[in-house]
Amino acid sequence: MSTSIERVRCWALDFLTELVEYDDNKIQGQYKSYYGNGELQSLASYKNDSLSGYYVDYYKNGKMKTQGWNKDNMRHGEWHSYNTDGTLSIINFY
Repeated sequence: MSTSIERVRCWALDFLTELVEYDDNKIQGQYKSYYGNGELQSLASYKNDSLSGYYVDYYKNGKMKTQGWNKDNMRHGEWHSYNTDGTLSIINFY
């Protein structure tokens, strides 16, 4: 079993775009993506290459855009979506 963390960079502009954890060549653990300014764009949890666990993404202004839980690559339970000013827009149930 091999565990590794891969940092994906956009070399032309020299910034980090993704931070991915792998275990036996499968995405396992946290996945992070970043905007060009270095701010966090999304954070997800993976288990055996499947979205499984907490997920959140953000607008470029840093305000939360969407949050909820995934199970086996599908949205699960209560999900919140927000407006660009950070106010709650809608709650969905899956």
